[in-house]
Amino acid sequence: MPNLYFYIPSDAISKVIGLKGKHIKQLERDYRVTSRIFKEKDPFPTYKGADTADKNNTLWTAMVVSGSTTRVFEACRYVMTCIEDMGDVIIEYSMSKENRQLFFHNNGLPIKRISALSDCRINIPVHDGPVQLECSNLDDAKTALDLVLRHAKLIDAASGVEQQEETMSKIPRTTESLPPQTEKRARNPRQPRGRTNRKEKNSTSTNTKEAKNKTNRRKRNKHAGKKNQSKD
Repeated sequence: MPNLYFYIPSDAISKVIGLKGKHIKQLERDYRVTSRIFKEKDPFPTYKGADTADKNNTLWTAMVVSGSTTRVFEACRYVMTCIEDMGDVIIEYSMSKENRQLFFHNNGLPIKRISALSDCRINIPVHDGPVQLECSNLDDAKTALDLVLRHAKLIDAASGVEQQEETMSKIPRTTESLPPQTEKRARNPRQPRGRTNRKEKNSTSTNTKEAKNKTNRRKRNKHAGKKNQSKD
């Protein structure tokens, strides 16, 4: 998920936050994102953007919105409706080393191509660290991020859906992955587990006694028949 940083006029912070944080809370609730306004410290003090002189004079303040790709851009556009102007946009996106290596083929030709198409500066670390996109406006930032995700094979070129979200929806639920349960005999809900019903137990014992009595009667009749034959 990306972290979208952008600069807003310092005198417009109150419009973004609202009375007792009403506007910014509504922003986070409606778009399901998290946000932060850097009033005291700039998260990119060494960034050399178009508004560097203004930022040094504290005319601009950095704000970040974090969440899914679609929602962060929607939330940022909502902020644009509250203020008159917006400064530079910086996007940070974390990806694996294998995905980052795809950009260094042919002496970094993919990076140059994406930078030319989106008019943004693309910073991709070789070892550790997030991919950083530096753009002058929100539309160029969206174009650059889409191109980066598609080249890294993190987005479906046809549907435009991130593979991470698509993969999560394809994971089977736990109940579906379990083997089918064998049929069990219906149990009386009042009967505690591990104990047989008294009626069933009594009927079983009665049947056993009757079988034993029949066997004993047969033996006695057979023995009596043998005695009568010996007397004759």
